[in-house]
Amino acid sequence: MLEDKGWIRHLLIRIAAIPIAFIMLYIIILGGKSDSMGLGLIYAFLALSIIGILFLAIEAVSLYKRKLQNKLTCNLILLSVILCSIFALLGG
Repeated sequence: MLEDKGWIRHLLIRIAAIPIAFIMLYIIILGGKSDSMGLGLIYAFLALSIIGILFLAIEAVSLYKRKLQNKLTCNLILLSVILCSIFALLGG
């Protein structure tokens, strides 16, 4: 079995990338316009969620094949947080 080191760094990089990607998507979606109703926030969140789910799911398969269980667990936890957030947003 391969050594599974650096899972904390793996997790922290993904957690730090989420707000940065959200801000970039929000700026792109607004395109210099105002967002008085906050729809840009919702669109940016949904776009980031879709991108995040695709990225984390593909990476999870790769981590599973390389037998890096700790990093795989981190990805699955992040995936579940994103999915729960989407269900909370769309359900209520």
